[in-house]
Amino acid sequence: MRHATGLGIKHSRPRGFTLVEVLLAAVLLALVSGALATQLAVARQTATTARRTVQASMLGQALMDEIIRLPASSPGSAPPARAPSTFNVCGDFNGYADGPNNLCDIQGNPYPAAMQGFTRKVREQWITQSASVVNGANQNVPYAVPGDLITVTVACQGKTLFTLRRFVAALPQQP
Repeated sequence: MRHATGLGIKHSRPRGFTLVEVLLAAVLLALVSGALATQLAVARQTATTARRTVQASMLGQALMDEIIRLPASSPGSAPPARAPSTFNVCGDFNGYADGPNNLCDIQGNPYPAAMQGFTRKVREQWITQSASVVNGANQNVPYAVPGDLITVTVACQGKTLFTLRRFVAALPQQP
């Protein structure tokens, strides 16, 4: 564009962006968008893993609570046809597994759909724990406590997310 001035003709640059400037801005915008998308995907995956771990812990603790409310016994084997509501001692849960898509509480009520992708497994061992007690003479007196070591494992898509172990001491038999 030319503008007339008193001493001659002055050339001025047209207003706006050049093609190189527009392309550079587009490339920079694409790089920033790509970095943000990657970070959002990582954050979403972290949140999903955390949610699944919490759900697995809730499912494992619920099953452990159902098991330890029963008296300790040497482990048997959980027949697949028996429902947990028919178990009457801890040892009945040995080998028990449920899920995916059929997780229920001990009464047979299904868990919410969001928790149906998990599997739960129970393993039990009859062991003797060593312990000691201080007698009147301040001496440690060793003794053995028989009981059931219960392990509940919760997995999702083949990956173990939660494992819980408890020892349930066998109560002495009443005469």
